[in-house]
Amino acid sequence: MARRSRGRGAILGAITAIIVSLGVLLVLANRKRSGNLAAKVWKGITNWFAVWVPAHPAAASVIFGFVVFVLIINYFAHLLGRLTTYVFAAVLETAMWLITWYGAPFMNVPSFWHMLHSGQPTLPVGYAMTVLGIILLITGLLYWFLELREKVRKDEFKF
Repeated sequence: MARRSRGRGAILGAITAIIVSLGVLLVLANRKRSGNLAAKVWKGITNWFAVWVPAHPAAASVIFGFVVFVLIINYFAHLLGRLTTYVFAAVLETAMWLITWYGAPFMNVPSFWHMLHSGQPTLPVGYAMTVLGIILLITGLLYWFLELREKVRKDEFKF
């Protein structure tokens, strides 16, 4: 019986294990800074949900609605199961986010935000880009988790 080569799966598994191990060691080596950073991030998240969301219900509903839209788009990209599909989904999501908040001024198209909530200020550019990055990061991680889980289930990817 010939021994089957594990190929790229073994290499990716080893690289992933090395990166995770280095990350754990880095966190453990800098426990105090890591704890301070975690506390600061947690305080920011709780502040956002407790203060900003109730003060800006329309903007919060647009953000949460966009998250649902992105999850649906990423689910369809996951069903097709190709990297190019995921890249297309990420580009589509970025374009929709920008059109939602800023429109397409070069084509004289107002933003979706101004059409629904005329007179209310839009998100500042830095804040909008930060939220977009967080949304793409979370939904991207979910997409790649689903891809990895499916490959493990099909026995195509072994550690």
